[in-house]
Amino acid sequence: MGRSGCVNDGKACGIMLGTAAWSCFRLIMLAETCMQLLGFVDSFWSNSLGNGAGRVLQEGDTRLTKSAANLRWIDPVVRLAILLVWLVGSSCTLYVYWCCYIKPQPNKYIPVRAVVPDDMKGRWRHGVMDCFGDLGTCCCFTWCPACTYSDYWYRAGWLHATMANPGLEQQCTGWLFFAGVCGWCLAMDFASCCTCCGFAILRGGMNFIDGGDGGLGRVVPLRKRFGLPHHGWSTFCLDCCLHCWCEPCTATQEYRQVMDLLNRGSLEEAPAAPIVGNLVTTVTPANVVIGAAIMTPAK
Repeated sequence: MGRSGCVNDGKACGIMLGTAAWSCFRLIMLAETCMQLLGFVDSFWSNSLGNGAGRVLQEGDTRLTKSAANLRWIDPVVRLAILLVWLVGSSCTLYVYWCCYIKPQPNKYIPVRAVVPDDMKGRWRHGVMDCFGDLGTCCCFTWCPACTYSDYWYRAGWLHATMANPGLEQQCTGWLFFAGVCGWCLAMDFASCCTCCGFAILRGGMNFIDGGDGGLGRVVPLRKRFGLPHHGWSTFCLDCCLHCWCEPCTATQEYRQVMDLLNRGSLEEAPAAPIVGNLVTTVTPANVVIGAAIMTPAK
């Protein structure tokens, strides 16, 4: 009992330290990005109009003044070079991830009507704090979230349910992965403060609003897919907090749940629901043409 308690205490301490480090890292990255952007705009504005915040030599040495004016262009050029390096590096990372993880198995995803075995229903197979059991995936969610989240959405079948295009799939295998990366980037750029709520909805659904089964049309949330309990607003708030303060570990838990199902092999699909309604047959009097003869129905 004492050893178990020490292990739990150490795990809780590691969780707290990891959460604090992740939050500080996100804040530092946000501040650095804002500073770089503002600095680039300020430097470009200063050099274009000549009335920026750069230093202006007050002395009458013409040679030093011209040298200083030439040096003022170094800052925006360096910032632009950093931006280009970042773009090239991101593109290479995206391509390598696609070649290694998406292209070899493009058909490995959960169909909309997939049947989940009973032994995988009702519980999470891995805890949120079991992310060290798949440390590689957790690191990918931490350092390369755009690619990893798109991979997760791809395997969960959500991208196929919303943007399936068989013709385009034949021309570019796994193109939905690139669409998912663009979607993640747009969400982070324009609605980053709301992403934890969106991830919580994908995790549990929206039955806390309408009281239904939590479904999102063709997009099946994980709790509905695996028959996991959902207790309304309390579950939604818990999922939001998990994605807000422990995002990599929570995403790793969800990704491992999906991959455990896919690694079982081909999945059975439930038959499509039959269309219920009355069959109506409409007969319109018309001339029946057979060869060159015209036959008119008898009155």
